[in-house]
Amino acid sequence: MKHVFILNPKAGSGAHLDETRAAIRSLDGDVTLYETKAPKDATRYIRTWCESHTEDVRFYACGGDGTIKEVAEGILGFPQASMSCFPIGSGNDFVKYYGGRFADLAALTAADTLPVDMITLGDEYSVNVCNFGFDAAVADTMNRVRRLPLIGGKNAYTTGILRALVTARRNRCDIYADGEKLTGNYSIMATTLAQTEILSFTATAVSVTQAELNLIILDGPDPGSWTVSYTAEGLEPQTT
Repeated sequence: MKHVFILNPKAGSGAHLDETRAAIRSLDGDVTLYETKAPKDATRYIRTWCESHTEDVRFYACGGDGTIKEVAEGILGFPQASMSCFPIGSGNDFVKYYGGRFADLAALTAADTLPVDMITLGDEYSVNVCNFGFDAAVADTMNRVRRLPLIGGKNAYTTGILRALVTARRNRCDIYADGEKLTGNYSIMATTLAQTEILSFTATAVSVTQAELNLIILDGPDPGSWTVSYTAEGLEPQTT
């Protein structure tokens, strides 16, 4: 099998790039390292590769959840392609579903494959979570400041929360779920496959192979009064 490592040099703080490059180049077997140059470049590179190669290939997303998304979108429709990930980004929610067992590159190249569900949103796809409102504003700020001193790096998430508390606590919207329409001012809405944590609320994972989703809604502009409503396909909505 061919092993192609997709390294996002903009992921996280960039502190471990040289170490990651050296670890990839030390691997045995048919290994290629490609470093992305722009947003969506990973998807473009992978689809171009798969269109011209028929042998089995595994792509490795070396970055955060955004890199995983781009790699997953790249392999869609190509039966010869599979993927794994080496989490070095600012956010690595997807790997938490599996207990974080992605630190050993050599083990990843020998691992078995498992089919997983994906979430579709128009022409976009996700292997973990789609959200809007407060949490999306946090992520947007993280992307903007993660390379800046003081407010970036390990502090990027905190910076994102502080900005979202000012700008994204009230989002007027309509939500359609299980045949019902919900209209209101919501702070966060997320659909998730794997376990994810939104502020202090943790969404328990449904199976990533059974076409089920959790829907999490945090209502109102005041974090002190938030309630969490969630549902999975085939289950009644619940509030905690």
